[in-house]
Amino acid sequence: MRKMLCFVAAFAVLATGVGCGGKDAEKATAPTGGASKPATATPPASKPSQPAAPADAKSAVGTWTADAAPLVAMLKPFLEMGVQMAEAAGSSGASPEEAKKQLADAKKKLADLDQMKMVIELKADGTGTIDMSMPESDAENGPRTLAWVQAGEQVTITPKTSNGKPLTGKQAETKIFTLKDGEMSMTDAGIRLVFKRK
Repeated sequence: MRKMLCFVAAFAVLATGVGCGGKDAEKATAPTGGASKPATATPPASKPSQPAAPADAKSAVGTWTADAAPLVAMLKPFLEMGVQMAEAAGSSGASPEEAKKQLADAKKKLADLDQMKMVIELKADGTGTIDMSMPESDAENGPRTLAWVQAGEQVTITPKTSNGKPLTGKQAETKIFTLKDGEMSMTDAGIRLVFKRK
C-alpha cells in the first residue's frame, strides 16, 4: 500500500484561477483652437462587461481536479484492515498507550479517506504545482512543484520538489497524461485517474 500511496503522491496542486483583464477606458480628447467655452462633459456610453474568454480546450493550461473515487475504493479495504490490526494491538503485546494511539491514528486515516483530493495546476510557462491531501502522513502532503510539456493530446508531467526539497526515485518519475474530451487522464499500476478542468 505504501508504494501505491507514494505513486499517487508523486503527481497529485495549488488551485489558482486565471483572470482576464478588461479593456482600457476610452480617453477624452481636449478641444483645440477657438475661444474657450465652458466644457460640457459627455460621459461615454456604458459598455456591457465582456465575459471571460473560455479556456482553450486543446491546451492543458489550467487547474485540474481529480475524481478520487477509484483510488478511495482501492485504499479503503487496506485502511479498514489497519483499524482491525490496531484494535488487536492490545492483545499482541503493545502497551495500552501505544495500542490506543495506533487505533486513533488508523481510525483517523479511514475517516479522512473521503476527503482525499488531488489538484494539478499547469501554468503557461511550463511549470506547475500539485496539491494533494490523503490519509497517510504529513510527509506525503504539502506543496509540490512540477515541470510539464504538451505535444498534441499527450501531456508529460514531471514532479520536481516537495516542501522545497527535490523529489527522487519513484516520486520524481515522469507521468504521461492524455488530454481528450475535456478530461486529462492517466493509467498507472492498474488505476485510471481522471482530472477535469475547474
